[in-house]
Amino acid sequence: MKMIQIDPRADADTFFTKLSQARDSALMLDYDGTLAPFRIGRDRAFPYPGVQEALREITALGNSRLVIVTGRPAKDVTPLLGLKHQPEIWGCHGWERLSPDGSYRKMEVNQQALEGLALAYGSVLALASGSLRCKLAIDRQVEQKPVGLALHWRGCAPQVVAELQDSLAREWAWLAHDSGLKLCEFEEGMELRVSDRTKADTVETIIEETGEEAAVAYLGDGLTDEDAFRALKGKGLSALVRSEVRPSAADLWIRPPGGLLEFLWLWQELRS
Repeated sequence: MKMIQIDPRADADTFFTKLSQARDSALMLDYDGTLAPFRIGRDRAFPYPGVQEALREITALGNSRLVIVTGRPAKDVTPLLGLKHQPEIWGCHGWERLSPDGSYRKMEVNQQALEGLALAYGSVLALASGSLRCKLAIDRQVEQKPVGLALHWRGCAPQVVAELQDSLAREWAWLAHDSGLKLCEFEEGMELRVSDRTKADTVETIIEETGEEAAVAYLGDGLTDEDAFRALKGKGLSALVRSEVRPSAADLWIRPPGGLLEFLWLWQELRS
């Protein structure tokens, strides 16, 4: 497999040996940018060719816990994945948990944070009412989530992006400070979200539930995945999945889609 080691302390060979022998295993996967390429139309962001088949094979084994960990609302991922058997999905960076049996849980959010998000959405509406150019962009690019508000730049003209950033970034930063929220940049956008949980909390929960003797891996591409990489350090294997490497807390770098598919098929082979 074409893997490049980022952390010199990582030992992928030892991990894969453990994966082939361990009674239990868990494979955690980010969605956008990892399993699927970024799309201007977020509702058309289907997995890379071959990914669905590989995930179906892993699920069919019955000895690997497959977990999707995403910034999207959990229920938005199911139709994009297109799998016969729904995997476990942790949405909104770990604030939502959708189990394979369909049961759903949202972690409790404090009222101050919810009020801050409402004010942030009000600022978006105010901007849209004062600028037709911004209104057209906002209608397409704003995403309301149960515990966050995201604004996507992908597909926007540079001058529109600059106007949106200039108008909203400062106000959202103030709201983040005043309401206990967190303002984050991500691939082609920014998001204001409740700050009490990150993807690291999901990783820690999966490790606790699966057991420390289990072989556990996490694959992701974005800045929000760095929390998960750090949480897994020394407890499993993490991989940065993107076309170009960047500084990261991950153990390895693999290039999609070829390297990603190789990893998934190797997982299936070692767990068979």
